[in-house]
Amino acid sequence: MAAVTPSRLKALTRLRCAIFQTSYNPSSIRTGAKYLRARLRGPSMVQYYPPVINVAALARQYPELELVDEDEEQRLQDIEDRKRRGKGAPKKAKTKADSRRNQRKRVIVSNVLSSVACSFCFLHTSPSPQPTLSAARFALFAILACTNSLFIFTILHMLVYFKVPTLAPETGISVSIAED
Repeated sequence: MAAVTPSRLKALTRLRCAIFQTSYNPSSIRTGAKYLRARLRGPSMVQYYPPVINVAALARQYPELELVDEDEEQRLQDIEDRKRRGKGAPKKAKTKADSRRNQRKRVIVSNVLSSVACSFCFLHTSPSPQPTLSAARFALFAILACTNSLFIFTILHMLVYFKVPTLAPETGISVSIAED
């Protein structure tokens, strides 16, 4: 009896797959077809477990019963207690100006202003002229880094109040002082 050639076996396998509607996989690569062919388990599992009945669903379905959900009441009470202690969730920003990012910018600007005010207090009470100029320069550069014209305007008014004649000559900013 003669041996069957490999090409004839491949042709037979291809024909068998076409007849029985299976996938032709001559190299036996893992395709996951076994799992894709298997029946889905989800629907039978859902039918196995009974539906969960909760108080909120019953209260929505039958509002005339006026059911009270104790867990929900406790949750709302806890939220109210946290808010009273200052630990609640922050309010949602209605506009861009109300956002936390904008509040952070305002805090940074106020910190810069307070440091400048401290520098000017040092500048006003300083007995020697040398620390005066360095404190004033520090204050000016802190304000210029802030890049807000309103605050720079305020600082220039402070300079006039503290009677600082020239501030940081290399920047070209000077303040004219009006005598009382």
